[in-house]
Amino acid sequence: MSGLKAVLAALPAAALALAPAPAPHAAERTLDRIAAVIDDEIITRRELAVAVARLRRMMEERRAEMPPEKVLASQALQELIVKKLQLQEAARRGVVVTEPQLDQAMENLAARNQLSLAQLKEQVESEGGDYAGFRENVREQVIIGQLRQREVIDKIEVTEKEIEDYMSERDIEFEYRFTRVGVALPADEEARDRARAWLRQLRDKARDGGGFGRVARRAARDRKGVRFRDFDWRRAEDLPASLAARAPQMDIGEFSPFIRTAAALYLYKLEGKRGGNLPAAVERQYNTRHILIAPNAMDTDAVVRRKLRAIKKRLDNGGDFGKYARRYSQDPGSSFKGGSLGWVSPKSMVAEVAEKMQSSPRDEIVGPFRSSFGWHLLQVLGVREHNIGDETWRRQAVAEIRRRKSEEELRSWMLRLRERRYVDIRL
Repeated sequence: MSGLKAVLAALPAAALALAPAPAPHAAERTLDRIAAVIDDEIITRRELAVAVARLRRMMEERRAEMPPEKVLASQALQELIVKKLQLQEAARRGVVVTEPQLDQAMENLAARNQLSLAQLKEQVESEGGDYAGFRENVREQVIIGQLRQREVIDKIEVTEKEIEDYMSERDIEFEYRFTRVGVALPADEEARDRARAWLRQLRDKARDGGGFGRVARRAARDRKGVRFRDFDWRRAEDLPASLAARAPQMDIGEFSPFIRTAAALYLYKLEGKRGGNLPAAVERQYNTRHILIAPNAMDTDAVVRRKLRAIKKRLDNGGDFGKYARRYSQDPGSSFKGGSLGWVSPKSMVAEVAEKMQSSPRDEIVGPFRSSFGWHLLQVLGVREHNIGDETWRRQAVAEIRRRKSEEELRSWMLRLRERRYVDIRL
């Protein structure tokens, strides 16, 4: 595989859409007629000829059986139509990739292929490509990837049953951690009814935000005949029989029905679930919030910096961080939450944010500083060592299940997208 083709193979989209286009010859210029119309955009026969040539080269490199020319042209045209449809939808949905974000994508692409940006540019041009065109093709593929993620992949639902089945395929036995409160059952039936009613009230209070452990511990301290217990991790076979059958279907945070024994009435809450033979993993996490503003044609880097410095001055004087984040931050994932990113790991952040997050004193507002997304103010509210073993296997399971479902979901989404748009093929 040549250098550029190896680079293309590292991209998430097909190489057909990204390979650098050679300059058209005189004969190709005569082909500049319409091959297809997609809403108010067109695909010219010259574009199609270039796409067919790319597809042919790709099939030759793979030593695949070459289809007839009409089939090849039809396949290339469908690829171009799909690309246009997605870019049009992205424009309607406001999906954009800024220059700093594209710079980061290019750097990531080069790094994955053990190249510098200068070497990547040299590689593209040495194989007859136009680097500016290659860069724009990368932008388009990043936009398409973001659109698909937002409109399809993130909306794929993964059930607990699917996760259980996924783990079962790998012979991973689950372990469960429960907390329990029990109340002694008196012999008198009316007193038993009062005990059941009290236990329901305790459960409802915990659901309303009181915190089950705190509420139950206080009750065990203040009320005669009440016992609270926090169990260690146990396999289903080590749980009470009436609970073992329910545990696999329970969600974390869910309460069991009341379980009665001869002497007491019990209420269990599932606090955690994990694959029993998966290793534990501990990472340092930071409870972080930020305000992000990206420069644009109107607001230059200097303008954005001045704006953030003014906001920081107000925050340092007692201003409400959440209020300013909701008003000014351009991060769609956190602005509506007052800028909160929650507990995050540095490895999940871009390098500049990760560095500031790890070096900032707790509660101090730092910035403005630059990342590939724009300019930030950042505040770390807390630091913890967190066991991510459970979260790791769960994320892996969810990602794999989503991957399995995504092909069919993306196909259905594309069909719906095409049905809503005007497509006229003129070959």
